[in-house]
Amino acid sequence: MKAPKILSWGSSCMAVLIAWPASAEVTVRAESVTAVEMSNRDVNRIVLASLSLIRQRRDDSSKVEIVEQLGSDLPTAWADFHQIQQVLLNIYLNAVQAMPGGGSLTVKTSYDDHEDNGFVRISVSDTGQGISEDNLGNIFKPFFTTKNRGTGLGLAISRGIVDQHGGRIEINSQNDRGTTALIDIPVEDGRAVQEVASGAEGSG
Repeated sequence: MKAPKILSWGSSCMAVLIAWPASAEVTVRAESVTAVEMSNRDVNRIVLASLSLIRQRRDDSSKVEIVEQLGSDLPTAWADFHQIQQVLLNIYLNAVQAMPGGGSLTVKTSYDDHEDNGFVRISVSDTGQGISEDNLGNIFKPFFTTKNRGTGLGLAISRGIVDQHGGRIEINSQNDRGTTALIDIPVEDGRAVQEVASGAEGSG
């Protein structure tokens, strides 16, 4: 059995996409990650760029309808463009693989200002096979996979990336009713916000 390709982060996102085996995950070597380029980013641009790449894999995605519901006038998020794109590509691939007979992949963006600093939210929903309750609690564990081929690292790495951004990622799913991934990216430097909050607690 051929092992799935694991490409270094230094490879272009296009190269990563082309290297995706049809039934394996896309992963990157953690030790090969290049310098993070954090800046204020237009999340809609990241989403559109990642969807453009997934559309180019017509052999996998031709049966899947892609629906874009992107919010307008969103604040910029504090993020590395290519790392968030990598997270999205991993989630898209999981969604496409969960819909072998076709279905819908819906990507939404919105702004959540219910917390002090606010988050830009990316929601990725599919109409696929869903994830059992037993497996749902393990999906972020390294090397956990229910696939015949795959490393079980895709979601673990994705969570690590989002955590490093000071954000959060959540997966909601039910068997035979599809899956929704929610990714929240801070509109400010989330790590700095967390450090300030921790310092305030320590000084109390």
